[in-house]
Amino acid sequence: MGIETYLSELLPELILLVGACVLLLLGVTRAARQ
Repeated sequence: MGIETYLSELLPELILLVGACVLLLLGVTRAARQ
């Protein structure tokens, strides 16, 4: 029960964090190719 509420509160932040990491990786790989 506590873990589920913890996850439900952290989920949006985790999604934002993962999205930021993906964008950062895409930018790095794009810069490396050029």
